[in-house]
Amino acid sequence: MPASAQKPSGRTRTALTVAGSDSCGGAGIQADLKTFARLGVHGMCVITAVTAQNTTGVRAAKEMDRRLVRVQIQALCEDLPVDATKTGMLASRGMVETVAALIREEVLRPYVCDPVVFAKSGDRLVGQGVVEAIRDLLLPLATVVTPNVREAELLAGMKEGSVSTLRSAREAARRLLGGQGTFSLSVVVKGVRRRREMLDLVVSGGEEAVLAGPLESERGTHGSGCVFSAATTAGLACGLDLWKSVDQAKRLVEAAIRHPVKLGKGRWPVNPTVRWALPPGGRKNSPLA
Repeated sequence: MPASAQKPSGRTRTALTVAGSDSCGGAGIQADLKTFARLGVHGMCVITAVTAQNTTGVRAAKEMDRRLVRVQIQALCEDLPVDATKTGMLASRGMVETVAALIREEVLRPYVCDPVVFAKSGDRLVGQGVVEAIRDLLLPLATVVTPNVREAELLAGMKEGSVSTLRSAREAARRLLGGQGTFSLSVVVKGVRRRREMLDLVVSGGEEAVLAGPLESERGTHGSGCVFSAATTAGLACGLDLWKSVDQAKRLVEAAIRHPVKLGKGRWPVNPTVRWALPPGGRKNSPLA
C-alpha cells in the first residue's frame, strides 16, 4: 500500500509543488496535487506559470510575477511545515534564480527537481538558458533529479537522441553526478525503451537500480512525468528513503497510465487517483529486494 502520511507524532505530512498550471488538468500543479492527495499527503502549491493547453498541445504560456512567487513560498514557510518540495516548470532563468534562492533560504528539503523542458505533446517549454540554470543552480540543491531521456541529454550536454540505451543513460547520470562532485544528488533517468519494456535508471549513493515496467500505449501519458516526481516527493515527505519513494512512484505511474482519463483528442491525461498497490519488498531488480 502507499506510504502512510502519518508519523508517530500524528501530524499530517505535507508536500509543496512549485510548478506551472495546466489548464486541461492533466499535468503541472493539477497532477501534482492529485498525486499528493492520492498518497495521503497534504498538498500545497506555488504557481510559476500559467499555460493555455489541452491534450493536443500548448497554445500559450505566461510566467507569474517572481515577487509573487517569492511571497507565496515565504507565506507558506512562515505558517506551515514543508516536509518535501518539488519543482516543475520554471520558464525563465530569473525564475530559476528566484526559486533556487528560496530553497536555500527556507531549507526546502528533501527537494525533488523535475526539470520540465518539454510538454508531453512534444512542445518545448523553455530555452537553453533555463536548462543551464537548472543544471547550475538547482541540481546542487536537489535530493534527486528526474529527467526523461530528452531532458537528460540537454542537462548532460549530450547529442539529441543519444540517450536511448541503459549504457547511454548511465553516461548521462554520470555527467550529472560528476558535475556536482558529490553523492548527495540522486538521478532517475526515465523512459529508456527496451523491446516491450520501459526502463528507469536510478543512481543514488554509488548504487544503481533499473526499474522495469511494460511499454504502455503513448495515448494515455499526459502528465506522467509530473505524477512520477510528485509521488517521489510524497514518499520522501512521509519519511521513505529514496529507493522506496522512487519505487512507489514507478508503480503509481504505471497504474495511472493503464487507467487514463479518456478525454480529449490528443494524449489522454494519466489518472493518479487510480487504485493500486506496491508489492511487499519492492521490485526484484531494486536494491530493496
